[in-house]
Amino acid sequence: QGRVFGGEGGLGSATVSWTASVDNTGVALYNIHRASTPGFQPSAANRVGQSTSTTFTNTGVAAGAQYFVVTAYS
Repeated sequence: QGRVFGGEGGLGSATVSWTASVDNTGVALYNIHRASTPGFQPSAANRVGQSTSTTFTNTGVAAGAQYFVVTAYS
């Protein structure tokens, strides 16, 4: 399970960034998950996007606290 290291928000959007994951097979992409409660488990239902870089901008974000988890996919 990943940890987001940075984030910033704007009206209806949030940009998150993280450090690159390194493993013995390489990372093909990152899955970005979002929920309104901390400590949630990432799943297909709460995945909001994918990225091949270490930043992602999520649009259509509701007002209030939002929590992100990033997982690497090899």
